[in-house]
Amino acid sequence: MEKESRIISDLEKLLSEGADERIYLDDQGLTKYGTPLIRNNYINRGSCTCSAARNNDIKLMYELLESHNSSTDWISLKHTIEKELKAELGWDELHNFDLFFAPSGTDLVYYPLLFSQLLSPHKKIQNLITCIEELGSGTRLSSLGKFYANHNQFGETVDKGGDVIPNLEIQTHFFQARDEFGDIRNNAVSIRKVINEHPEDSIIVNLVYGSKSGIEDDLRMIDEISANNVQWVVDICQFRHSREILHDLISKGAMVMITGSKFYESSPFSGALLVPNAITQQLLKVTDWNAVNGYSRIFSKYDVPLSLMDKAPFKDKINQSALLRWACAIETMRAFNELDEKDTEEKTNHWRDKVYQLLKTSNTMELMPHQELTNNSIVSFRVYKNNKYLNQEELRSLYFSIVKDYYGDKQEFEHLTIGQPVSYGEKAFLRLAIGAKSILQFVKQDETQFATDEKIISILEQKIAEFEIHHT
Repeated sequence: MEKESRIISDLEKLLSEGADERIYLDDQGLTKYGTPLIRNNYINRGSCTCSAARNNDIKLMYELLESHNSSTDWISLKHTIEKELKAELGWDELHNFDLFFAPSGTDLVYYPLLFSQLLSPHKKIQNLITCIEELGSGTRLSSLGKFYANHNQFGETVDKGGDVIPNLEIQTHFFQARDEFGDIRNNAVSIRKVINEHPEDSIIVNLVYGSKSGIEDDLRMIDEISANNVQWVVDICQFRHSREILHDLISKGAMVMITGSKFYESSPFSGALLVPNAITQQLLKVTDWNAVNGYSRIFSKYDVPLSLMDKAPFKDKINQSALLRWACAIETMRAFNELDEKDTEEKTNHWRDKVYQLLKTSNTMELMPHQELTNNSIVSFRVYKNNKYLNQEELRSLYFSIVKDYYGDKQEFEHLTIGQPVSYGEKAFLRLAIGAKSILQFVKQDETQFATDEKIISILEQKIAEFEIHHT
């Protein structure tokens, strides 16, 4: 028992490193999301926000820690993880991409800026971001080439809001995911307009295919808009899509953002950018990388592909914590990829339909509009009490009351996580989201009743009933 406690304590310390302060633990052992980094007996309906490492993850990470002692061992592990991740993503010569790692999805936003600076050094950058209110809160700063947090993956203090590269000309264009009524926007016309207005600039178009509430941008834009000055980047950080989508995007020359800490339920955070090999080849031709030296405060030389390591002026420090997180994600990915796609789709749809049914009969929770246009593993809903919808601040209080509570005296699980609130305008909503581990369990048990989710909705109803709205 003492050895087990020591192992968990050591792992918790390591997992709270290697990224920004969002994963730092408070005096209760919780992250800013109100959840720990390691937890066993809990139900996860918050895979869209973050997850905690469980038994199998703990075992795998401990084995890796025991067998990797030197820096050479960890560098070897990085190359192994890169190879295994490529295999699970379906890398082949027709879909030839390289992996650029980052401590989180928010850090991935820096790479296209870095590429623009290297490949078009004298051009102003137009950075277009869709679904801005449904992306990580730091995206507004990172998309401007500014530090979005107070600490980096090396544990160093950085100047939040300060320029990563001084005097870099970047103009951002943020597009909302939803209008004031919660309906999903189509931003294609606005995006075309910006592209047409800046033919001399370097343009980055960041589309989202699976936002916090599962919104999917129209990817046909990539085919329909032919402009040599545009880099296409598709954010699939929720990572709730098939390999075929990845292959299609890579074949179109688009870069793809993924994480292992959302759908695949690894502890936060882990990010990777799939970059078509043709772009990597262009980067290899750049002889002087000194202009991007400022990114040494963000990236390690081990974050970039082996072919670019000698060129990248980044820190010679490997992120052990991120490697452990990716190892856990790949383990889950491998198990999930072995399932029949028909079975996973069927169970996911049955779960969604069950939750829809439960929410439609609720007097306090209301489904967000256009659920049919979002991913089927995320259900978004507003909360109604005292003749009004709860706002972002109120939903945050409700969210923390749910994820911090203990349910073991009445339920077979001790804790419950849900997705943290997302705002649109002055309004906001909560989410329930299943991940790969939940779907694996559904398929294994041939789940049809989803009784646990009935209990979850009952808990939410009770929490809403107990929640006090403080009028100002």
